[in-house]
Parts: sequence; structure tokens; C-alpha cells
Amino acid sequence: LDLGKLMSGRCLIQGSSGAGKSQTLRRIIEERQARAKFGAAPMLEKKLVVDFLREYLADLSRNVRPASLKRYGFITLALARYAESLTVAQVTYAEASKYVAHRASGGVGPATLRDEVRFFNKAWAMARKLHLCEFTENPWTFRFKQQRVEKEPFTDAELAAILTQPMPAWLRLAVDIARYTGARSSSIK
Repeated sequence: LDLGKLMSGRCLIQGSSGAGKSQTLRRIIEERQARAKFGAAPMLEKKLVVDFLREYLADLSRNVRPASLKRYGFITLALARYAESLTVAQVTYAEASKYVAHRASGGVGPATLRDEVRFFNKAWAMARKLHLCEFTENPWTFRFKQQRVEKEPFTDAELAAILTQPMPAWLRLAVDIARYTGARSSSIK
């Protein structure tokens, strides 16, 4: 919404009688004034990242497998240690980028970082719904380039070592199918 056009009368707000046009317009203007004065919307609840993530994990615990919940707990702990004094609204793209760079410099691989960022992206989308932050683009929106590694076929010695291992009949069948066709047994109909 362009406040300048709205104030000069060149922006039309349509709605039926009693739809709340005046109240909406007043709220928009008050929020813009507060944002200009204080730097954030006055209606945002100030909550520390640590507290928000603890509550977010508690909500997730009803719908997520225990193994995933444990992984999310480690992800949450890593960000909580890094951003212990930040509120949810203070986490911008720049802050998120610093965190990702910090994790990468600590030896965290791209696949793990991608999972962490995906988790935080969903968490911040929920934070926005809860009026803890506002953004036009989620601060946890990143693109990771993966290095493609060409797969090399097994050597004869590696293949012989695999085939000498004791395995159940169902696994032997899958190994034989893969060996002869190069396909997985699930892709053969």
C-alpha cells in the first residue's frame, strides 16, 4: 500500500458500509508513523528467539516423530546460543546470513544447513502469523549450491566384498537386481 498515494487521494479503498475502511486506514497510518518513529510496528510482541523457539518446538512435539523433534532441538539450541539476546523481530536477512556463515565456518555441511534453514523458515512464517515479526520476504530464504559428485561404479574388489557378506534373501534379491540392471527393485514393476 502506497501511503503517499493514499494520503493524496489517488488510492481507492473499496468496501461496503461497515466493512472497517476507516479503521483499517487509521491503523495503517498509525503503524507507519510508529514504524518511522521507532523502527518497528508497535503491535509486534517482543519475544526472544530462545523463548519463541522453545514454544515452537513444544507445539511441534504433538505432530512430529521423536527423532525429528530431537534433531529440531539441536537446531534450535544452535541458534539460541548464537542469538540469545535477539528478539524474533530483530532477526533480519543480514542476521540470518551471519548465522548461516557462522555455522558453515564451524564445519556444518550444506545439506545440514539446508535443513536448518528450512526449519527456521517455517518457524519464522509462524512467528509472522503470531505478530512477533513482520517481513515481506522471510529472512530464512536462502539458496544453497550443492557440489555434484560423479558417482563411480564399484570396483570388482568392492563388489566381491559386498557379495560375500551374509544377507537375508530379500536383500540378496535387491542386490542382484541392482547388480544386473543398475536399477532399484522399487523402480521395477
